[in-house]
Amino acid sequence: MYRVYADGVLIHDDNAYNRVTNRLISPSLSLKDNSSGAFTATIPIGNVCYDSIRCFDTTIDVFRHNQNGSDTWIWSGRPLKISKDFYNQKKLTAEGVLSFLNDIVVPLGQLKRLDLPQYVRFLLDIYNMHVASNRRITAGGVSTISSTGKGTGFRDYEFDGDNVLSYLSKVLEDWGLHARIRRTGTSYSSPGYVLDLVTDSQLPMSNQTVNFGKNLLDYTSDDDWSELVTAILPYGATIEEESSEGGEESGVVYDENDSAQHSQQQEEDDAPKPKYTIFGLQPSN
Repeated sequence: MYRVYADGVLIHDDNAYNRVTNRLISPSLSLKDNSSGAFTATIPIGNVCYDSIRCFDTTIDVFRHNQNGSDTWIWSGRPLKISKDFYNQKKLTAEGVLSFLNDIVVPLGQLKRLDLPQYVRFLLDIYNMHVASNRRITAGGVSTISSTGKGTGFRDYEFDGDNVLSYLSKVLEDWGLHARIRRTGTSYSSPGYVLDLVTDSQLPMSNQTVNFGKNLLDYTSDDDWSELVTAILPYGATIEEESSEGGEESGVVYDENDSAQHSQQQEEDDAPKPKYTIFGLQPSN
């Protein structure tokens, strides 16, 4: 069971079958590695927050409702797009906390000899200087071990006027790390968002098993022969003279291979062995 809140007000409860004030139509949460995630739903007329949800301002929180009555936080975000259909129902699309880092641009400049935790704290300090308290993100655990085998020691960094998230994304890609947002606060007005960067081995392992017909509902297998390779044509260095069509040409195997641009193995045992491809032009160093 799940619950959804908008600025602390319950707007969806899976148990509220007959209360339109606390029900959304087709709520859906999509999560992806190193992505902010997205929440979509349709807000019917009569919902308690039908008129109060505002783009970039309202905080949307998604919780899992446990059997013992407690709620476990799953995701937070903000409305990115709200549209209204023919029946005056509002289509809501919200983006997650990680996307908040898109809002702030890092000034032009350079930083010398920072390790990865220092660099991440610097980026978040730049971001936190320009946002409200309920949008701030602090640095949590930042791994100094790279999943890609690259060292995460001291480095120099340059900033060319891009936003905070773009620089963070480069770190995630270069070092093979995973960004995880967690909430340490107890309310939407003081959420206490924390950003952790972890390696593959530090990701939580799920104990859920996959059963066909239960949580595996479909399976497909495709064979695609549309990109079939029948021959490999080797090319040499670029010929400096322009071709008759005005472009550049590359040297190909031709005169050295009996006027053929490729070698083909003969099936007959007594057939002469074909010549191996030899470039008429030497590749440039």
